[in-house]
Order: sequence, then C-alpha cells, then structure tokens
Amino acid sequence: MSNTRKTLHAIDTRFTWSGSKAKEFIKLAKEEYGSPMPYGAIRQLIRLACAKFVEANRKEENNNGKTSI
Repeated sequence: MSNTRKTLHAIDTRFTWSGSKAKEFIKLAKEEYGSPMPYGAIRQLIRLACAKFVEANRKEENNNGKTSI
C-alpha cells in the first residue's frame, strides 16, 4: 500500500464527511489514482462514501433513541 493510500485510509477511518475533509480525501485520491480517476477507483470511493453515510445515519439513529438494523 502506498503512502498516499495509507493516508487516504487513515482519513477515511477517522473523519465524518465534513466539507473540508471530503475535499482533502478527494484531493489525496486524485494524487493516488490520477486525474481523471480510473473507473475502479471512482467505484471504490463511491462505496466508501456510501458506507460512511450509512454509518453516520446509524449513529444518529442510535443517538436519537432509535434502533438500527
């Protein structure tokens, strides 16, 4: 795993998708995968974004006293 990919993973695992952090993530992704980004890399980023969105929603539901699936 390259240093940039390690950094991408570290950022991905520690932040919620705020605007500035998302921009930082995309910038690092473009450095790693090139611009335009390969189709596989775009799919990977979409999966990460969806996973983070679902995770954030579950945490929010749990904080509101609801149960999540």
